[in-house]
Order: sequence, then structure tokens, then C-alpha cells
Amino acid sequence: MFKSKKSQTLAAIALMAVAGSTFAAIPEAATNAMESVTETATTVVSWAWGVGSTLIAGFVGLKLVKKGANRAS
Repeated sequence: MFKSKKSQTLAAIALMAVAGSTFAAIPEAATNAMESVTETATTVVSWAWGVGSTLIAGFVGLKLVKKGANRAS
């Protein structure tokens, strides 16, 4: 679409300027909704880290126990 790096750079800067000016006009209700979604996502991710870590530790522990049992017999 653009033939030179200079025109690509200018187009990118123009798009960022437009995006920045439209971001400033977000209503308060939308900001509150996004904060609520962010808070929920953070809670879910922290829960998933706890459950995922426990599962991985369990599987690794079972594998080590199985390996030790096979060597003992």
C-alpha cells in the first residue's frame, strides 16, 4: 500500500494520534465497565495460576513416585 518507509511511518503516527484523541472521549460508564472486567480477569487469572500450579506439581509428583516405584521393583 505504501511504497516508502517514510510514508508508512507518517501513516502510523497519524493513526496513533487519531486513536489517542478518540481514547480521551471515553465516557465514565465505559471506563467503570472496563475496570470491572479487568478486575474480574485478574481474579480469574490468579485463581488459574493457583489451580494450574497445583495440577502441575501433582503430575510431576506422581511421575516421580512412579519412577521411584519402578526402580525399586
